[in-house]
Amino acid sequence: MYRRNEWSGVTGRQFEEEFVAEFRSVWDGSYIPFRRAMEIVRRNQPRNAVHAEGQRLLVAIAEAMGVSVNELTLFTAAGNNALDWFHKVDAFIDFRGVTVNLDFKMRNLDSRKAFVVRPLDVENGFSFLAQSIASFIRRGMDMRGLVPV
Repeated sequence: MYRRNEWSGVTGRQFEEEFVAEFRSVWDGSYIPFRRAMEIVRRNQPRNAVHAEGQRLLVAIAEAMGVSVNELTLFTAAGNNALDWFHKVDAFIDFRGVTVNLDFKMRNLDSRKAFVVRPLDVENGFSFLAQSIASFIRRGMDMRGLVPV
């Protein structure tokens, strides 16, 4: 693991690896629609897909929601696959029917498709990011008529 405040020189791929394992699948490089790409990722998860920082992120989100961390499932899509390549999703979290997309970035870029996880989020213990994701999940549950947390 990289020590805090020492992210210079770390590549985006190395940053991703702090959170999740690389997702490997047989893929010919052709376009796959978003929902189909997510199903492929869900069904083909590697063992030990969640690494140390990924677990810390899940714990922070669970605490922000007041639920057990075991209720959150983190799926890795980081690597050579359609979900990462075409849809810019490195990982996603499922909680009671609500899915949250994540994109791990070293630079200060935004995403319209995913919550962006940056080194600054790691350094501040995921406090703001976890609250934002918890709020998104609550809104998603409310919109679907699910029991809120």
